[in-house]
Amino acid sequence: MYAKVFSQIFDGTLCTVGPWESLVTFQQLLILADQEGHVDMTATAISRRTTIPIEIIEKGIAALLLPDPESRTPTEEGRRIVPLSEGRAWGWRIVNYKHYRQLKREEDRRSYHRDYWHTRKDKTQHTQQTQPNQPIAEAKAEAINKTGVRFDEFWDSWPKNERKQDKKKCRDRWQTARCDALAEKILADISLRKQGTKWADPKYIEAPLVYLNNERWNDGFSLIAATKAHNSYSDRVAL
Repeated sequence: MYAKVFSQIFDGTLCTVGPWESLVTFQQLLILADQEGHVDMTATAISRRTTIPIEIIEKGIAALLLPDPESRTPTEEGRRIVPLSEGRAWGWRIVNYKHYRQLKREEDRRSYHRDYWHTRKDKTQHTQQTQPNQPIAEAKAEAINKTGVRFDEFWDSWPKNERKQDKKKCRDRWQTARCDALAEKILADISLRKQGTKWADPKYIEAPLVYLNNERWNDGFSLIAATKAHNSYSDRVAL
């Protein structure tokens, strides 16, 4: 059998009040119950079926039969189980089984519809991307071409060295990454790096395209830390 066990079972009095045997036993009853929430078995049979000692099962059943004034649902005075028949000492009905079983089905229904609409949305977006509306595509292209007005500031601020090349590729990257909105942060980062000992030697200055592709302005550059790291590296190389 299969049973959906909601995580809130660990927040109720089964856990906070106990005894712990009632929680263990209740979990077994949920698994063994039929579609009506009936467990038509003796405690001995439950123990044998689950390999849980009979004394744990019996103590758990006794606790589950008691009223619980703190129960979330007042049905049967908060009892978790009630006897199937008043004339015998075995066989029980899980009081809220049908209620929670219905919640499980409702959850499945919602999950199905949620997945369906997500799949449909993805297909629609894919179709729009593979067959773009020409006016929209042209408008997007024009908007991209209008960005990059601050690229020249970036290029002029980059120190001269043999790796300062691929200006067109750098401009394209600046535009597609919409770096105009980040220009102040990028220019400040470059200015800080130029004050460090590493960039004092042109051979340690990276290519601007590498800088842009890796969004190095997000590295959290620290002038002090970078200087120490570079000096340490230089000392090791000198050795």
